[in-house]
Amino acid sequence: MSLQLVQRTGEIEEYRFDQSSFTVLTGPRNSSKTSTLKLIDYCLGDRDGPYSAVGRSIADKYQDVSLTISLNGTHRTIRRSFVRGEYSKVFLDDESDFPVENFSDWIYSQLGWPSLQIPLGRNADTAQQMVALSFRTLLRHIYRKESSWTEFASKEYDYYRVAVVNYFLGLAPNKYERDAREFKLAQAERDLAAAEAVHRDVTDSTNEMIRSVCTQLGLPILVNESGILAAQTELSDHLAELHRRRNEIVGQQMSGESEGDVAATAAGYDPALTQSYQDVSVAVQRAAESIASLRVLVQEHTQSLSLVELDRGRLERLSGAFEVFDELPVRTCPACEQKVDVKREHPDGSCYLCFQPVVADLRKRRVELEQRALDSEKREVEEALARSRYDLEHAIEREQALKSRQAELAGLINDVRSAQLAPFVTALEDIASESAKLIQQRAALPAISQALARQGTAEGVVIAARKEADRAQSAILDDQAFRRIAGERCSKLADRMNEFLRNFQGRGWVGSSVTISQDLTFFVGTRPWNEQLGAEARVLFFLSYSYALLALESDIGQDSFAPSLVILDNPYQHDLAETVVRESLDLIGNLAYRTGGQLITTQSRPAVDLRSPHHEIEMPDEYLFDEL
Repeated sequence: MSLQLVQRTGEIEEYRFDQSSFTVLTGPRNSSKTSTLKLIDYCLGDRDGPYSAVGRSIADKYQDVSLTISLNGTHRTIRRSFVRGEYSKVFLDDESDFPVENFSDWIYSQLGWPSLQIPLGRNADTAQQMVALSFRTLLRHIYRKESSWTEFASKEYDYYRVAVVNYFLGLAPNKYERDAREFKLAQAERDLAAAEAVHRDVTDSTNEMIRSVCTQLGLPILVNESGILAAQTELSDHLAELHRRRNEIVGQQMSGESEGDVAATAAGYDPALTQSYQDVSVAVQRAAESIASLRVLVQEHTQSLSLVELDRGRLERLSGAFEVFDELPVRTCPACEQKVDVKREHPDGSCYLCFQPVVADLRKRRVELEQRALDSEKREVEEALARSRYDLEHAIEREQALKSRQAELAGLINDVRSAQLAPFVTALEDIASESAKLIQQRAALPAISQALARQGTAEGVVIAARKEADRAQSAILDDQAFRRIAGERCSKLADRMNEFLRNFQGRGWVGSSVTISQDLTFFVGTRPWNEQLGAEARVLFFLSYSYALLALESDIGQDSFAPSLVILDNPYQHDLAETVVRESLDLIGNLAYRTGGQLITTQSRPAVDLRSPHHEIEMPDEYLFDEL
C-alpha cells in the first residue's frame, strides 16, 4: 500500500506502507499523522466533500490524492480529486472513473466479497425494510479512529455491529440469506394480514350493500355474477312484455276512436266546455295585462305625488329663507366698501343705505303663487291615484273570479276526459309503474356487479398473499448446521481475543474471559462487555478485537471474509500504561507478520521501543493538515 499526494504546484509527496507488515507513523502533534489516515479513509469511498473529510488546508493545498492497494494480488490505484466538480468521482488507475456511491459495489467485486442486504433492525421478522451493508460500514471496524476507542464503531447501530462481525466471520451470506427469507416471510405475513383485513371489510360492506339494495328494490339476494346475469335477463324479458302490452292497449284505443266519436256519446259530455275554457283563459290573460298596466299607473301617480310634495317643501323652505335674510343688515357699502351704520338717520319707509323708498317683496309673492299652483296639482294627482287604486282592486277581484271559473272548467274537462279514458288508463298506469320499478332494478345491477368485483379482487389479493407466505415459509432453511458453524467461529474469535488479553491480567484487564453468543453479543464474564468494562479495559478489549480480526483468515480460512488490515489511530492517548500499549502493538504487529496482514498505527513518540518487525515513517515536524 502507498499514498501519493500531488500539490497544486506539481510537487509530489509519497508515503509507502509496503515496507513492512507493520507501519508506524510517528511525529509530534499536528504533524499530519491522523490526517494521513484520513486521506487513506477518503480514498476508500468516503462520500463527504474534501473539506469535511480531510480539512480545508488539504483541499486548498493539494490537487489530488492516490492510494495504491493490492486486491486479490492485483495492484489498483484509487485517486480522489480535490478539484471542484470531481469531488463525487473515484478515478481508477487513471483509466476510468465512477461515482463514489458505487465504491462499495466495486471493491466488493474486486475482493470477491458478497454485497448483502441486511434487515433494518436486530430481528428480521420485525424489520420493516432491508438495507445494503456497505464497505464503509465494515471499514469502521478496521479503521479505529481516535473517537472510537471505547465503541465498536462511532455512532453505530447494534444491528450494523452484528452484521459486520457476521460478515468478517463468513456467516453473513447464510445468515442474511436466511434473514432475507425470514424478512420476506414476515413481510408476506403482514401483507396477508392486511389483505385479509381489507377482504373482511370489503366483504362485510358488499354484503350489507347488496342485501339493502335487493331488499329495497324487491330483488332476490344476488351473490355472484351468474345470479346478476340471470336477473338481468329476466328483467329485460319482463320489460319487453310490458312494452308489448302497453302497445296493445294503445292500439286498441286508437282503433276504438276510429270507429266512432266516443266523446260525443260519453255521459255528461258538454262540447262547449273547451270553447268556454278557451274564452275564460283569454279573459284571465287580459285581466292580468290590465292589472299590470294599472300597477304601473299607480306607481307613476305615486312618484308624481312624491315629486309635487318635494317641490312644495322646497318652496316653503325658500319662503322661510326670505323672512330670515330680510332681517340681516348690510354692513359694507358695495360701491366704496366703507362700513355703514344701520342706525344712521333715514326717512321712514326708505332704505338706510341708499335712501330709496322700500316696496313690497315681489319674490315672496312669486313663491306663494307657485305654492298655490303646486297645491292644485297635488289635489289632481291624489284624485288620479285614488281612481287608479280603485280600478286596480276591481281588476284583481275580476282576475280571481276568472281564475276560479277557469279551474272549474278545467275540472269539468278532466272529468270528461276521465270518462273517456277510464276503460284503459288504469292499465297503462299500472304498466308504467311496473316498468319504472323494473328499470330501477335493472339500473342497480351494474353497481351490485362492481361491488362483487371489488370483493373478488380483494379475495384474489388474499389468495396471492397466502401463496407468497407459503412460498416464503417453505424457503426457510434448516438452521441447525448454521448454528453449529456460527458457534464454532464465535468461539475462535473469542479465543483469539482471550489469547491477547491473558498477557495483561492485572495490568488493565479485569481478569474475566470474553465469550461471544450466537447472536453476536460480546460478554465479559457473565455481563455484556459495555456493562462490565471501564474506559481503560475497553481500550484493551478493542485492541484484542483488532488482534482477532487479523487472525481470522488463519483461524477460519477462506470461508471468512478477513480484512487482513487494521488501522489504529493513536492508541496511546486513552490512559493505558505506555508499556501495555507497546506490548499490545508488538502482539498485533507480530501476528500481522505471521499471517501476511497489515497494521498501520500512529504515535507521537519514536518507534524504537517496538520489538515486532515494523517500518517507521517520521512525519515532518510541521503543520500540514487539519487535525479534525
